[in-house]
Amino acid sequence: MVKRPPLDLSQRQPVPAASIPSFSPLYVSSGTLAQTGNIFQPKAACTVRWIIVQVLGACTVQLLNNGEPASAPYQLASGQFVRFAGRFIANNVILSISLTPATAAVYEVVWTKEIGSHLTLDQTSVFSGVPAAAASPVLTSDAANGPVTPGAAASKSELGGGVVATAAAAGTVGQQMALQMDVAGCLRINPAAQTGSFTTYHNTVAQGVITSIFTVPTGKKWRFCSGFFQLQTQATVGNRCAALTANDVGGNTLCSIYASVVQAASLTNNYTFGQGLIDGVGGVTNQVKVGCPSFVLGPGASISLSNAGGVTGATGDKMLSITIAVEEYND
Repeated sequence: MVKRPPLDLSQRQPVPAASIPSFSPLYVSSGTLAQTGNIFQPKAACTVRWIIVQVLGACTVQLLNNGEPASAPYQLASGQFVRFAGRFIANNVILSISLTPATAAVYEVVWTKEIGSHLTLDQTSVFSGVPAAAASPVLTSDAANGPVTPGAAASKSELGGGVVATAAAAGTVGQQMALQMDVAGCLRINPAAQTGSFTTYHNTVAQGVITSIFTVPTGKKWRFCSGFFQLQTQATVGNRCAALTANDVGGNTLCSIYASVVQAASLTNNYTFGQGLIDGVGGVTNQVKVGCPSFVLGPGASISLSNAGGVTGATGDKMLSITIAVEEYND
């Protein structure tokens, strides 16, 4: 049996410990785009830490890898930007940015030559933008103030300001506008709701036509104010009676108002229909007032002014200066 001498470890060289560098040098590639274009193509495999793109015009932005989508599309307004997540890429892979519609943009690609699991890859962050598929004009949450729930108070509030004005501002469709205030700081509200809501309509009918119809336009509603027409009767004997009728969109009568006096042959009378009028002939001969209620009509409803009992035909009675006045609003 051979006896070995004990091992002498005093002269043994220490084994170098595996080390992971605590710092990986970062490199930056940046530039500008006039439209969709390439932004990065490494000559060797590397790690892209992040990509930031800021657009100079409203567009949809998407990151492409060798022409294929590498991110969701994001809808940004002018000046907004997106920070795309980092990724490992092989040599000669082409990263590009799609800008639809074509617009200018600036970009920055931050990368390192190392590839390793210790290099953290984060998620895409969008700053003042939303995924294109989820774009909505309705605000459902606010990053600063927390979720916005209808009927519930937010944890924070913000001050809204207005512009002091003595007359309504002239805006265009789609334009944003500041609140209008009076000199005392009170919100200016048009008591008639919509500017220019008071509207008059005029009709012309041929001789012998004894009814004139006004129809509420699509998307509008009317509050009736007054009506007027002149009636000239020809020589055929008989009494005529001026009337106003309101029908809903289905033709159902809502109200039917007749003058309290009749008009004989060969006369000319003026008829005015309105709220608060006392029926009868006024102080001037042939001026007839007809009181009627206030009513509101929706799209497709109608107001008729007519000559009940009138003589029709080419030589019949004449209705002239047929007019109604309404307050017109969006339905």
